Amino acid sequence: MSFYCSKVGVDLANHVAWLPDGPIGLRPQEARLLRLLSSAPGRLIPTPQILSTLYGGVPDESAKIRLKALVADIRRRLGPLVASRLRAARGLGLILYVDQADAESGTHPIAPVR
Repeated sequence: MSFYCSKVGVDLANHVAWLPDGPIGLRPQEARLLRLLSSAPGRLIPTPQILSTLYGGVPDESAKIRLKALVADIRRRLGPLVASRLRAARGLGLILYVDQADAESGTHPIAPVR
């Protein structure tokens, strides 16, 4: 498992999130953003870095609109457990808070048995 947010396990390698209600597939841009944010958990990732990683070559205003929609989609699709952990620092960037203890142990009550 790549990381956990409360009771949601996110497997970035397989593009799937394990919600309490069952798994859902992650869209490519969702996985890219979550990979970037989870690479520095609990730390601010500046907006310019996010925009260049996800939308390099797209005009800034258009990229910002796309990013806002992407964050809203992630919050909606992954539910309130993840939404409460994906924070926006207005005008600065995004922060994702993950459960380090669960991520390090590799165990979680909803993760698939392999």
